[in-house]
Amino acid sequence: MRKYFPYGDKNILYKTSINSGSVLEYALAFTSAALDKHYSKWSVTPKTGFINITTSKDFYRIFSGLQFGYLEETILDHSKNHELLGDSVAWAGCTIVYLLGQQLDFELFDFSYQFLNIAEVENATVLHSISSDRSKNASSLQKQYAINARMERTAAPEGGSKGARPESSARENDAYFVRRKESLRARYIYGFIFFKTNLFAWFVRDYGHKFPSILHYISVCSMKDNDCFHEGGVLRVSFGCFIYFLLMSVTTYGAKKLHDVRNSWQSRCWALKLVLYLASVMVSFLFPADFIQLYGEVARLGAGIFLLLQLVSVIHFIAWCDNRWMPDSQTKQCGLLGLFLCTAFNIATFGGIVLICLIYARDASCIFNIFLVTWTAVLAKIMMVVSLHSKVNRGLLSSSIMGSYIVFLCWSSIQSEPPIEKCNMQKEMAEKFDWTNIISLLIAICAIVMATFSTGIDSKAFQFRKDEEQSEDDIPYKYDFFHLVFAIGAMHFAMLFINWQQDHPTRKWSIDVGWASTWVKIVNEWFAASLYLWKLVSPVLIHDKSLDHEDPVRLANGSV
Repeated sequence: MRKYFPYGDKNILYKTSINSGSVLEYALAFTSAALDKHYSKWSVTPKTGFINITTSKDFYRIFSGLQFGYLEETILDHSKNHELLGDSVAWAGCTIVYLLGQQLDFELFDFSYQFLNIAEVENATVLHSISSDRSKNASSLQKQYAINARMERTAAPEGGSKGARPESSARENDAYFVRRKESLRARYIYGFIFFKTNLFAWFVRDYGHKFPSILHYISVCSMKDNDCFHEGGVLRVSFGCFIYFLLMSVTTYGAKKLHDVRNSWQSRCWALKLVLYLASVMVSFLFPADFIQLYGEVARLGAGIFLLLQLVSVIHFIAWCDNRWMPDSQTKQCGLLGLFLCTAFNIATFGGIVLICLIYARDASCIFNIFLVTWTAVLAKIMMVVSLHSKVNRGLLSSSIMGSYIVFLCWSSIQSEPPIEKCNMQKEMAEKFDWTNIISLLIAICAIVMATFSTGIDSKAFQFRKDEEQSEDDIPYKYDFFHLVFAIGAMHFAMLFINWQQDHPTRKWSIDVGWASTWVKIVNEWFAASLYLWKLVSPVLIHDKSLDHEDPVRLANGSV
């Protein structure tokens, strides 16, 4: 200051500003005159006529970098710069940018401003997700508080002290845990009962005629007509199993809470239920042969319903696998296991098709098998293409699992062909009997039990409302649906043991062999592929239809 006012007379500045203008105007004019000396360095006109972005030495680029570093240090240590300098750095830089005429360039190329915009958008997104999570947590907390309050009211004795409520609530939670564990254990016991029933049905079919003295006192059991042995014996055992599980379904209908009496009936009283099971099987041998024949006709329909329920359960499981293991950008899920499973199932699908061709369609005369394998390969390819379509976009995992499933059904249908066919490998196995027949039969029975068990516990696949939250005292699975599936499963295993045909001889140690069984599996395969394709396409069709319905409404509103 003394350089320009050597005598220290600062009144000249103030008097001049009073008479001619403000101090700010004089300071800006003085600064502008001082910047004229550095204008050639800090504001150079590009030689090419275009703006230099990477090699620019203009002041607005320098100040943009300085401002970014200054703000970064201020955020790390707020007391380091801002409290000492305040906003003077920003004001000085903006003044120089303005006097050099670079304000438009600074607004266009200031990367600090761009970072602030990005941060603002990200913060808005994060705040929105946090608010939605808070609302969900608040609703779940309210439900949990309501459950806890209800548990405390039921657990607290009349006139009891408030200090005893947490103790009672803890005891109630322990009781719920024990009851839930008993309920989950009970379903395996029912599965074992179903497995023993399958073994008993096989024994009655193949070896029941060797023990005629046991049932000689029953008038409806005739050795001439085999009303209680072979196919008739299988239907009677199946009918007894159907009666037992139907009674269990009726007696457990409407059970929802673990403290319900029906939950105790589901998980306990095994001696009484064993007596009920034996009585149901024994009663089935008292019905006349005509009634059992009628039951066999109804069992065909029941077995078809069971296959449909099993198919819905399989598709629900495939959807769960797709949502659980495939990559997801929203949840930042890697999906490495899903990609591995997708590769494995694709190899299994097309490798299985090649193996079936080499084993069962090796001769040109096996036209039927060639058609089945070719059509299965076409269905697998169609499902893959539709699943990868841009409007569907469901990925490869679900289509690869479904492709493996229909390949398995194709192989199973060819396996069910009569052994007299020259294209069936079972022709050689039918002529001899060894331990492989026993293992095949046991594997088939275990597959029947597992299919029935997995469908019975998957009641969520058949719920119309998927958003129902389960509380602590709710039963772990629907008891009535579980037993109903086992009752229908009894009809299903009866059809498998008699090859879907009554009054038709069956070979020992065989199951589900014959043209009727073959066509049932073929239709099941084609229906499975059709249902899966409809599940993929239906959301797109419904969405397009809703848009087509909304467009005329929008046009009408616009015209109004």
